Amino acid sequence: MYRALKSISKSKRPRFQGCFSVVAKKDADHMTRAKLVVDELRKIAKISFEHSKPINPIVGTSKSYHISFNCTCLASRPPKHIAATQPQGDLSSWAGLQTKTTDPELSTRCKGKVMVAAESDTSHFLGIPGQKIIVTIEH
Repeated sequence: MYRALKSISKSKRPRFQGCFSVVAKKDADHMTRAKLVVDELRKIAKISFEHSKPINPIVGTSKSYHISFNCTCLASRPPKHIAATQPQGDLSSWAGLQTKTTDPELSTRCKGKVMVAAESDTSHFLGIPGQKIIVTIEH
């Protein structure tokens, strides 16, 4: 899954929904597992999101844990540079009209969300308890 995410993270507005299951461990509850996946999304898959600022409310029960973040895929790109055109006049007046690349109006904020859920998984045919991890990126 991380390889697939890494390949789509280079697109302008990545969209993704995927899941995988692991054998449940006593020392990794749903919250711990979700936070591990959040770190791996950032470090391995190179997904750009505000990992230190979860969107409230964080939903957690004994059966699942859901956490969401604002996507920053467009915020990490530099703003477009648009030069003002003036057919006549001196250079100083043209330079004063030129739009700067640091203009906050030109920077684009992504309105996407990165969501991670960890929940109980009882689908193993031998009854081995597991955890299902669901990753969704929406724009």
